[in-house]
Amino acid sequence: MVKSIKTVMAKTPQNENNLRAFFFSFLKFLREDFSIKKHLPVYFFTGIMVFVLYYFGFEKWKRSLDLSASANFIFLTSAYIISFVPVLFWVMYSEKKRIAVRGVLIALLFISLYAVCSSWSPYHSFTFFSESIHHYWYRKFLSNAVPFVIFFFAFIIFWKSFFKGTGRFMWTGSEMGGLKIIYPLLIVVVVIVFIGSRIGDFGNDYPVFEIKKASGNSIVPYLQLYSFEAAYALDFYVVEILFRGVLVLGLLKYFGNNVLLPMASLYVFIHYGKPMAETISSFFGAYLLGYLAIYTRSVLPGTVLHVTLAWTMEVVGALVLVSK
Repeated sequence: MVKSIKTVMAKTPQNENNLRAFFFSFLKFLREDFSIKKHLPVYFFTGIMVFVLYYFGFEKWKRSLDLSASANFIFLTSAYIISFVPVLFWVMYSEKKRIAVRGVLIALLFISLYAVCSSWSPYHSFTFFSESIHHYWYRKFLSNAVPFVIFFFAFIIFWKSFFKGTGRFMWTGSEMGGLKIIYPLLIVVVVIVFIGSRIGDFGNDYPVFEIKKASGNSIVPYLQLYSFEAAYALDFYVVEILFRGVLVLGLLKYFGNNVLLPMASLYVFIHYGKPMAETISSFFGAYLLGYLAIYTRSVLPGTVLHVTLAWTMEVVGALVLVSK
């Protein structure tokens, strides 16, 4: 093992739960973690990945293949591994650290589990959903609710075997102090979304759920909207459990701070199909959120930030849609 989890986490001032302390702690960490040999090849690798995804229309090409659920699982698992493993091996090699095989296997297990969640939905397996007048809601709702159900409960089963001793259960913690750090950031997030909505192709991607496409009378479309947004938030919780939980807090004892760059690289890949600016920025956002998870020993602050960002984009996207 590179460093014990206590050694890595001891460097973060747990009792200083304010944005200023976090900001200076992050700058200090970045100064210690950054090296040209370690970081620049990762930036280059990620940049090439983004270029290929968008220049060659990866999303449309993948849809044209019309893959079955099993084939899609194999496809996504392979792509996730390609975006994660080379970066992990590189950062460990750059610092002349040994690879912990158990840590790699744990990462691959949960990455594969996430690929299962991303590959299958009851909507495509049962005609009841696709033939219903509520098919739009079923498609949107199930694509977010099912990953939560599958990943969340599988994760609970594996917790004791793989993550006991890495922190409080599911890294939620017993204190809410870590949330104090992000209160000012929530305002920044809202402002950035409003500015971003004025440029690029934001309106083509948001809102994810368009209420005008919902079926039913009276309050039914609104019930569909609110239930979707709740499932949408749960899906982001799953993302945080995997990326900042498993791949950061869960792997710290195997790879130390070297967990951040491979996690960020994989995080970029799952954003393909989003606006390019969002995909590129997701790398740096993932790195920052990864450190936030280490600093607070929790995935909750990142989850709150993520959900706030997502819901704000939904609201702003709806306003943009109405104004057209």
